[in-house]
Amino acid sequence: MTAGLSTSGSPATAEGVAADEFKQFIERLERLEEEKAGIFVFHGLRKNAVTMLLEAGNTEAEVSAIVEMSEQMVRHYSRDVNKRRLAINGMRKLEECWKETRANLFGDNRAH
Repeated sequence: MTAGLSTSGSPATAEGVAADEFKQFIERLERLEEEKAGIFVFHGLRKNAVTMLLEAGNTEAEVSAIVEMSEQMVRHYSRDVNKRRLAINGMRKLEECWKETRANLFGDNRAH
């Protein structure tokens, strides 16, 4: 890559450079998988990457673009991430509700 230009010859952007580097990383992993058949499963690595990107707050569309996977497949993997988010948010609500209930039952001193 020429300084300031992407592999396609257009001006490089931070997003484009990151995407190019990720694609190169994926290609290296694919070659490694062929060389080390049976040692690890490439599909599992992609699923972990999708999960980590979703947990970092990326949208399904962004993750799909980054890992070059269909949004439908990303959505499939996002179910576990979404379940964890829902569970965490639900527990936070329960804790807040319990603080209020405790304060009402035992007085404000024990609410914290």
